[in-house]
Order: sequence, then C-alpha cells, then structure tokens
Amino acid sequence: MAFNQHINQAIKKWPDVPKCYGWLELSRRGEWLIKGEKILHERTIEFLKTNYRVTSDGYSYVQNGPQQVFVDLEYTPWIYRFNHHAGFSTHSDLIVHDILDAMSDECGNFLIETSLGIGLIDDRDLGGLSSFITESGIELNALKYLGSLIEIKNIRRDQLIAEYAIKQKPTSNNENEV
Repeated sequence: MAFNQHINQAIKKWPDVPKCYGWLELSRRGEWLIKGEKILHERTIEFLKTNYRVTSDGYSYVQNGPQQVFVDLEYTPWIYRFNHHAGFSTHSDLIVHDILDAMSDECGNFLIETSLGIGLIDDRDLGGLSSFITESGIELNALKYLGSLIEIKNIRRDQLIAEYAIKQKPTSNNENEV
C-alpha cells in the first residue's frame, strides 16, 4: 500500500518525529483500543483502517502523518472476516483474493495466510464458514473455498508467532521514542 502524497510531504518536512509505542492495540476481533479502551468513534476507526500497515518483518503500525504508531496485537496482524456473499476481507476492509494456507492452533483458533499475511479468523464468523470446512471428530481437515481444497495444518500459537515473526508488543530501544 503506497502512502498518499500528504503523508510523504509530512515525512519529508518532519523526518525525526518519534515513533509511538504501547498506546494502540488490535483485538482478536479486529477492534481498535487505546490504552485498553475500545475506540467507538467511526471516523477514528476509518482513519485507523485506512492508515494501517504491516511490514514484512512482523511490525504493525498506523501511519499518523509523519509518525508511526505501532500496534500491540492480541494475536495476529490481520483479522480476517468471512461473509457468504463477499468472501474474506480484513479488519481494515481489504478484500482477500487468495488463501495460501490454513491452520488451527491448540486453542481451536482458525487462521489463514493470504498474500497480505497471516491472520486469525474472527470467531464470530466461524459459524458461517463451517460449511466450507471438512472435519473428523474435533480435527479440522480442509478448507474448501473457490474451487481449492486447502489442508488445515495444526500449529502451536508460539510456533506460529515465531514462524511468521509477529511482533505482538513492539517496543523501542531508543529513549527518544514516545
């Protein structure tokens, strides 16, 4: 996702704005929180969705003008939602065009990897998704979606976080950072 012209100008004008840590959170249902309080203001939520970024090295942040506000994650950087009519999308309203992998962790969480990255399926959408999942007993076997049959692999939460280099609680070593 490319930054818009205003953000690029702000970064050039103020290149040394400190990064912000420990204020903004993303819940396992894709809800935004500031210092543990759920954000309810619709325009603020739209701003966060529009300016949310995930880096290839596992960091999640919101670009607020020239400042990067890093996001504490309850689990994964993407929360995927499912709708029978629209398919998969992210908590930030990006449409998912591919599913590369599917997993289930030891707590029964269902996750998918797309070209955007790894993400947890919002638990409120599991009922609607159940007709696309084959299972035997309590084991999930495969996800049947858009003509593909994707094996659902078992993975431990700690293994998933390590394998995908997810930075759940980013911090700075620089004392000049906010």
